[in-house]
Amino acid sequence: TDLTVDGSRISCRISNLAEATDYMVRVSNGEEESEERPFSTGTPDQIENMNFDSWYQDGKVWYPNPGAASKIWDTANKGASITGSSPTMPTDNVCDAGTGAGKQAARLESRSAFGLLAAGNIYTGIFGKVSGLGAELQWGTPFTGRPTALHGYYAYEPKTIDKAKEPYLDMKGEIDKCQILVMLTDWDEPFQVNTNTGNFVDQENDPHIIAYAKYESSENTGAKYKEFTLELEWRRPEATPKYGVVIACSSYLGNFFTGAIGSMMYVDEFEFIYD
Repeated sequence: TDLTVDGSRISCRISNLAEATDYMVRVSNGEEESEERPFSTGTPDQIENMNFDSWYQDGKVWYPNPGAASKIWDTANKGASITGSSPTMPTDNVCDAGTGAGKQAARLESRSAFGLLAAGNIYTGIFGKVSGLGAELQWGTPFTGRPTALHGYYAYEPKTIDKAKEPYLDMKGEIDKCQILVMLTDWDEPFQVNTNTGNFVDQENDPHIIAYAKYESSENTGAKYKEFTLELEWRRPEATPKYGVVIACSSYLGNFFTGAIGSMMYVDEFEFIYD
């Protein structure tokens, strides 16, 4: 399906192939056939703890990892936790698909810290250090899978935006939005984000982003989880990722200290989907 022809370049989607298998492919126009070319399918890899069942606490900060030695997931809320409990923490308010003994989800809440908005968030990567009123972060964990979508569950209770900084001052009075973001990249190393200086990934133009998907919504689901399937846009279908970035945030402009105090998001049972 999805057959496209651009000069001598032909692309299509072939579904229902076996994982970790070598295949041969050739092209036919009904009269002539090309030589056979080999290709191999990958495996349905997942990122550890995408169901958000494992957590540990260091001081006031909660981390969605099984222990301090695991450096898969992190939160940018270390600085915000100085003024109170962590905006990001585990919860037993799980989705129906995530029920059972020991099952947990992630609870993300936007709060005020040092007079600025601190959005509850989780991301694959490592927290570097507090930088001014922001933080230095490393986005991305090693990942070479080639999924077609991210599936999972979220719940959201947005509030009216009451904290904002340039260039988003005119956003005050609007309803906040949650965000779920996926980037599969071939960076040579994790991306160095600095929320204080405004150093962020150019999500539209970074040539190292192989596959991308973003979901933002102001819908108030209340305490009820909503199932989602977020299709990935493969910008470079022939490339193999080196890093996976998965982010969930209770205020979609939290990187820019803009959002609503009290916006609450729950996420649970994330899973990459493979054709």
